[in-house]
Amino acid sequence: AVKADRFVALDTGEIVTGLLGQGVGLYAFTMSSVYYGAFSQQSGRPESMGRIARGIGCVSPRCIVQGRGVTLFLSVDGIYALSGQSVQKISVDLDDMFTEEGWSLGPMYTLSASDMIDVPYPFKVLKSQLKFACGGYDAVRNLFWWSLPVAGTHLDDVYSDNASHGNVQ
Repeated sequence: AVKADRFVALDTGEIVTGLLGQGVGLYAFTMSSVYYGAFSQQSGRPESMGRIARGIGCVSPRCIVQGRGVTLFLSVDGIYALSGQSVQKISVDLDDMFTEEGWSLGPMYTLSASDMIDVPYPFKVLKSQLKFACGGYDAVRNLFWWSLPVAGTHLDDVYSDNASHGNVQ
């Protein structure tokens, strides 16, 4: 393995969190930016890297996922699609999970109260632990997935007792 900074110099002081080669271009991700550069045919390296998104980045290289002809990645506030030299958020319905208050009740209406009794709901993404997140694409089911570190915004006595004994139902 070779460190990415030997081939990609962003001159911004930002740490590269992921690299993606696609066609004749190279995408470099940091926690708060996405850069793009075209490869030089002579040197085989990107000629120059230009920022295509500011305030949006990728949390880890395991969170860049390709499938169905599209590239998606996880940022600190949701999931984004990469299309050429543009970036678009696609997880607006899940925005609540990325706040301190957690996911709103809307998506959970179909679950009964008995199913949710032992769950520390509503859920929120643990942003300090996003380095452990990962994603993938299941071609058989045509499904993108991400595994995110989450926690509940409250703990009741039942959940705390069950969780401490490893018998959450």
